[in-house]
Amino acid sequence: MAWIRKGNQEYYYRSRWQGSHVISEYVGNGPLAELSAEIDQAERQERIARHKQERQRQQEYKQAERIADQVGDLINMITQAAYLATGHYTHKRQWRKRQ
Repeated sequence: MAWIRKGNQEYYYRSRWQGSHVISEYVGNGPLAELSAEIDQAERQERIARHKQERQRQQEYKQAERIADQVGDLINMITQAAYLATGHYTHKRQWRKRQ
């Protein structure tokens, strides 16, 4: 999105992706172009805000996942300690009672 000066006039162009190429669309000049530029700016800010929220959500999910992994590790350690304390051992990843 850009205002381009040609001579004494300013014209508003909007950029968009078409396939793998960027296409510049002529929007116009004057009040209609100014309104269109304001709308584009508002949409851009909205898109940025949504992107920030999504990143925040992803960070919260990663944090929760790390906590869940730590809890799982603690549970495994407690389970192993309980088995060892009761006289069990592992054979081919299975806990077996010593005779």
